[in-house]
Amino acid sequence: MEELAASSLLSLQPYTSTDRSKRADTWDIWQPKASYLKSALLQEFISSQQIFKHHIIAFEKIPTDQTFVKYLGHSNLIFKLDDCINFLIDHEKRHWNQASEII
Repeated sequence: MEELAASSLLSLQPYTSTDRSKRADTWDIWQPKASYLKSALLQEFISSQQIFKHHIIAFEKIPTDQTFVKYLGHSNLIFKLDDCINFLIDHEKRHWNQASEII
């Protein structure tokens, strides 16, 4: 299980890199509308990060380094919960950088 989790994490690392020269294609459904980009994008992002933070704090009683999560979109991707949390944090940093570039 540990090896599968490690290889799963490697497959997603390009999507967490804050190096914006390594761009990842986003599905059309996730592309923001131009009108949305002109709104209070960064403030909404900050608000959503507060909610995200509370979810992470809720994991404090769970052994995140020993808990595994299966990715619903692919049967062979399994992650340690600890790695999932770190992936999500890095991914959110990438989104912050993207939003800052656009605005």
